[in-house]
Amino acid sequence: LQYHLSDAVIQKLVSHVSGATSTVTGAASDLLLYLSRCKSLGVRFISDMVVCPETVPRVTSGNLKEGWKVTLARLTIINDLVREHDFSDDGLSIETVMHFSAGSFQSPSGKVRSAAVTVIIEVYKKCGNVIRSYLRYQKPAILNDLKERIAKLARKDRTKSAPIQTLASIV
Repeated sequence: LQYHLSDAVIQKLVSHVSGATSTVTGAASDLLLYLSRCKSLGVRFISDMVVCPETVPRVTSGNLKEGWKVTLARLTIINDLVREHDFSDDGLSIETVMHFSAGSFQSPSGKVRSAAVTVIIEVYKKCGNVIRSYLRYQKPAILNDLKERIAKLARKDRTKSAPIQTLASIV
């Protein structure tokens, strides 16, 4: 029952992140982050629910033009979760996050593709070059955008995860 109710709540929160006022959007995002910190649910459950197509608002013929907003909201939530949590066995799954983000590059919406790049940059900050294997078959324009943003990050913040000498091998 707990997970069934959580599923309904998460669906509603994602829909509010995708199409509400900035106040409601902020409150819905904050609540999802709070739920990700709760031991009874956790970040893995929340992130899996956000990226799972069966648990997010349905895109029907009546709202097809608005479908990109749902994907954008999902990417925004995932980005918030990546910033706040670590990748681990009981935390975020790098595979889930990267498959969803890389798959979002197929969207016709530039906002969605830009949000996917933002998520991947956040993953790179935490995990480094592990992102490379998820980006092999992306379009050259997307790869060039990622390389530029990673190079900028590396120049600004020469951390262990962003060494300047490995930039050419990232994608």
